[in-house]
Amino acid sequence: MLGVMDIASLIRDNYSTPERPPAPAALFVVQDFANAHFAEEPEDRGRAPEAMLKWLRRFDLVSAGAHLSAQDVRQVLAVRGALRSLLEANDGHAADRKAIESLNAAASRAPLVVRFERGTPRLRPAVGGIDAAIAQLLAAVTAAVADGTWERLKICRADDCHWAFYDTSRNHSGAWCSMAGCGNRAKARAYRRRHPHRR
Repeated sequence: MLGVMDIASLIRDNYSTPERPPAPAALFVVQDFANAHFAEEPEDRGRAPEAMLKWLRRFDLVSAGAHLSAQDVRQVLAVRGALRSLLEANDGHAADRKAIESLNAAASRAPLVVRFERGTPRLRPAVGGIDAAIAQLLAAVTAAVADGTWERLKICRADDCHWAFYDTSRNHSGAWCSMAGCGNRAKARAYRRRHPHRR
């Protein structure tokens, strides 16, 4: 995966706001994956492999000469959708059984092994290709669950947003990626529903 300096640059470019800082380094890759747009709309699907390869290369998850098959694209989109579903569960929703099944299927194709690097054990892919990329993403999720940061990665509740954000609130109660934006709009809509005759 990208080095710390490269991740710091991506964070600065895309996620740096005083209100909602990004997830810690390894989990940030999962956060950016959840927020990545891979041309999933039917009219854009012809560009999906190119967009996906660009993202995977950006995080050093595939080699420079890698190519994606249609099946690879489907696998990556399935993992992304399943992870986003689990992020919604971090905000109190019930975990989606199909999402869990999808991730278990992906994990079975993307096994991880323990490798000692400079005396420190690390989870590393035991396979190559797109399964290796998926394995690294799942390893980041596993590490985040172990260190307690996973439950803070959530999906914004705003119907017109759904951005994956890192909840830094003390009691883990954050619901929107931005209180100034999505939070205020949601509160204004709730107020208008309660007071329909007020301007």
